[in-house]
Amino acid sequence: MKKADLDQILEAYDYAARLLQYPSFPAFLRDVCIRIQEQVRRVRKARTREGLEAMLVKEADLSPEQLKATVEQIRNLPYLMRKAFPEAVKEAAKRFPRNPGGRDKSIEETEYPRCSLA
Repeated sequence: MKKADLDQILEAYDYAARLLQYPSFPAFLRDVCIRIQEQVRRVRKARTREGLEAMLVKEADLSPEQLKATVEQIRNLPYLMRKAFPEAVKEAAKRFPRNPGGRDKSIEETEYPRCSLA
């Protein structure tokens, strides 16, 4: 990652931690992780669009800023998923057996199909 991009991302995290008045950066990151896990559990329970709608109806109203941030996060999901899938596939591929390599075994003469040209 480019240094400028890295600095911009870290500054955004620092800003959020200061804005929320966290005593330390690790405490902020811990709470962020907890909240993300809670969101994942909630969405996982919904299972359908109707289930998600029913869940959201019960939630408190969002401020305009919260709504904007939430909608932006949801719209960025495809890009985040695109980045996450290759890593997940690499991990899954490790579970499959490796190709033993080498040349395929040749067919024995007795295994050739018999055909008559009469």
